[in-house]
Amino acid sequence: MNRIGANLAMLLMAGSAAAAGVEGELVLRWGDEVQQGERLQADLVLASHSVLALDADSLRAATDDLVDLDGRRVRVQLDGLKSGAGQAVAAVAALDAPARSKSAGRVDRPWVTLLCKFADVAAEPRSRAHIEAVIGAQGWMGDYWAEQSGGRTDFSANQVVGWVALPHARSHYVQPGQYARLDRLFNDCTAAAAAEVDFLAGGAGIAGINLLFNAALDCCAWGGGIHATLQGVTQRWAATWNPPFAYLDPAALAHEMGHAYGLPHANTSDGDNQTYDNPWDLMSDPIGHAVRDHVFGRLPKRLGAHQRARLGWIEPARLARVEVDGRYRFRIEAPGAGDGIELVELRHPDWPAERWLSIETRDRNDPQDAALPATAVIVHEVDTRRSQPAWVVDSNDPVADYSNTAGSIFGAGRELRDAGGEFVLRVLQRLDSGFEVELNVTRPIFASRFGE
Repeated sequence: MNRIGANLAMLLMAGSAAAAGVEGELVLRWGDEVQQGERLQADLVLASHSVLALDADSLRAATDDLVDLDGRRVRVQLDGLKSGAGQAVAAVAALDAPARSKSAGRVDRPWVTLLCKFADVAAEPRSRAHIEAVIGAQGWMGDYWAEQSGGRTDFSANQVVGWVALPHARSHYVQPGQYARLDRLFNDCTAAAAAEVDFLAGGAGIAGINLLFNAALDCCAWGGGIHATLQGVTQRWAATWNPPFAYLDPAALAHEMGHAYGLPHANTSDGDNQTYDNPWDLMSDPIGHAVRDHVFGRLPKRLGAHQRARLGWIEPARLARVEVDGRYRFRIEAPGAGDGIELVELRHPDWPAERWLSIETRDRNDPQDAALPATAVIVHEVDTRRSQPAWVVDSNDPVADYSNTAGSIFGAGRELRDAGGEFVLRVLQRLDSGFEVELNVTRPIFASRFGE
C-alpha cells in the first residue's frame, strides 16, 4: 500500500480538485492498546489505488456516522495537513447508498488466519494446532460467530497457516514512536503464506484475514480494513493485526474481528478517555467479566444488541421500536433464549435521528455470558456522532468508572428515569427467558446526563 506524501497532499489541497473534493473509498482501522483508549486510522483509496491518509478526528467531526461510511465511496473536502495523522478533513459526503449490513458480502465465507514470525524473533507463542482449535475449520470460534450473527456466518472452510517467516526483522515493520507499518505487515505476511492459501476462496471470496505475529507491534492490536492486492485482485480486505496479547486470550481476537466486520467500540458514560470500561459488550472490554477456560484463556462474551443490530444480525421481528409517547410493555428475551423480542429501541421524535436508547437483557445462564456481573436489563444510549457510539447507561450520580455496579444493572423491581420523570423504564419481573419491562414515555430528555 502506497501512501501519498505530504507534498502531494498539499498540491491536492491547493488545486481545483481539492476545492471540489477528492473522491475515493473510505477504509477504517481501529487500534486497541491495553488499558488505554482507542486509536483510529482512516484511508481514502483513490481511483489510481493510491492511498491518502486522513486525520481521523477531523473526519469524525465532519460526519454524523463515521462507521456507516466505512467501505463506501465518499467525497472528502480537504482542509490542510495535520502532522502525524494525515490530511485534515473539512467535510465528507457519501456517494453511494448505505449497505444495511456492514457484513454484507462477508458472511457465509471463511476466514484465513496466518501465523507470521519476524525474521529476528524465534518465539511461537501458540502452536498452530492450538490456533486451529480456536479459529480453524473445526474451531469453536465458528460456533461463537454463528450465534452472534443468527447463523449468517460459516467458518467450516476456515484455514490456519504457519508459522511462516517474514522476510525482515521486526524493526522493518515497527519503528520506535511510530505506528507499525500495517501495510508491510499485511503484504509480507500474506506473501509468505500465499502458496498455501486461496485468498479468493475459489472466486467466492473470504470474510477476512487474521494476522497473528510472534512479538509486539506498536501500541496496539488492530482491526478493520486495508486496500491491497492479493492473487491479482486489488480491493479492500477485512483484516486484523494481532500481537501476542491479542490472541493469547481469544476474547481479544474476537474483539479485533468485530472491528474487521465493521463494528466500532462501545463505552460507558463516565466521560473519561478509557474505552474499555463497559463489560456488557465485546466491543468495549472483551476480557473483563469474561469466562475463563483453562486451555484457551478468556473467551468472548456476546456483542451488545446494538452492535448486532448495526450489522443487520437481529431479525426485524425481534426488534421493537418506540417512536411516539405512550406506555408500553415488552417481554425482552436474552440472546438465544427464545424467538421473541430481544431488542427495544427508543427513538423519540424530540431526539436527533443519530441518537436513541437500546434496551436488552443479558443472562448469566448463557454460557457465553456466565461471568457477567448479573442477569439484568441493560440500557445503552447510542449516538452515532461519538467515537464510541454506544454508552451503557448508569443511573448513579456520579457515574461509575467501570460499569459493573448497581447503577447499570436493572433487575426486577428496578427503574430508570430521567430527572423530570418524562421517561421511566420499570423492570416488572424476571422471566425464564428474560425480563418483562414497562416503558412510560412522555418526553424523554437525557441531555443533562449525556452532555448534548
